[in-house]
Amino acid sequence: MAIRLESIRKNITTICRLLVGILFIISGLIKANDTTGFGYKLDEYWYVFHIPFLNPISVYLAMFICVVEIGLGISLLLGTFRKITLNLLILMIVFFTFLTFYSAYFDKVKECGCFGDALKLTPWQSFSKDIALCILIGILWLNRKFIKPLWLKDGRGERILYGGIILSIVFTIYCWYYLPVVDFLPYAVGKDIVKQMTIPPGAPVDKLEMKFIYQKDGKDFFISMNQLDSFSKRPDFETYKYIDRKDVLISKGYEPPIHDFVIYADVQGGNGRMEVTKTFLDQKGFKLVIAHQILETSNLKSQKDIIKLVQEISKHGIQIWGLTSSSSEVIEKYKKDNGVNYNFYAADGTMLRTMIRANPGMLLLKDNVIIGKWPGTMTPSANDIIELMKNTK
Repeated sequence: MAIRLESIRKNITTICRLLVGILFIISGLIKANDTTGFGYKLDEYWYVFHIPFLNPISVYLAMFICVVEIGLGISLLLGTFRKITLNLLILMIVFFTFLTFYSAYFDKVKECGCFGDALKLTPWQSFSKDIALCILIGILWLNRKFIKPLWLKDGRGERILYGGIILSIVFTIYCWYYLPVVDFLPYAVGKDIVKQMTIPPGAPVDKLEMKFIYQKDGKDFFISMNQLDSFSKRPDFETYKYIDRKDVLISKGYEPPIHDFVIYADVQGGNGRMEVTKTFLDQKGFKLVIAHQILETSNLKSQKDIIKLVQEISKHGIQIWGLTSSSSEVIEKYKKDNGVNYNFYAADGTMLRTMIRANPGMLLLKDNVIIGKWPGTMTPSANDIIELMKNTK
């Protein structure tokens, strides 16, 4: 009986070991593929916990977390460094479980970023996933004596682990310096911006309920329309102070992948801005979008290459759209200081970060279909652009 029980524990340990190890590797690789995007997600958490001073190191911390996740997954599968691997797994899952619970309970961060844009989980879904991982890692800890190295004698497991860590570092840095190897964003090559903005017929819409807000003893009470009659008949109704009336979201409807694509142009004479989104979308032919998330931190070396590119391709009928979230004053100074030879239009910073994980970055469109995408660190030549145009039907 004891032998059979031990055999069952070994099998359970092996299953948990495979599940946790593979999941950590996959999660780490997906985030490493878009380290910049993971860094943006960390910025959200810093804001929630009132520690925005960590923003400058977010992307570096994101890279570190990705490599650690991948390394722990490989180490668990190989059975190397059993004690430190299990201890680090426990520390990480407890930390992430706390983050996802806090986000879900207080409704602070809408998406956890556990699997980047490849698989979007709500905070409660992510919390449930972390609870399951806590259980699996707990089982591994209780049965740690059954976690044996795959290669005990010649140190082959350790060499594979070190090689895996080095490769994960190279992969993470490559994706950070250039662009994600696999683009899960709604502005990926081959995507049609208009189609990505379209709500399909019959799609569910947001369900709203009107709520009346009353206050008593410093506490807010949200009363629905159906409850209002009975609430107004309460003996102590006069002690409640009416504050406001608002629509409360009951259930979220369908949200298209691209829902914030808006472009503005400065009105001559400094009289504000007007929306030119329709002008952009209605424009046919080839368009080169040059996205500068923030001009103040834009890569100046890349800018020189982009200016040269614009000079060479402008005569081929390609329309140039510079987009930035910076102010009009900053735009004018930047153009003057750097000899920029194209116009800028205003766009939301979040939209630009979603459009391309680079500052600056470029997208080549045929009508509204994205056919090419480059970071400023990989500025294409004019011949590359022209050749791509020729090969696009």
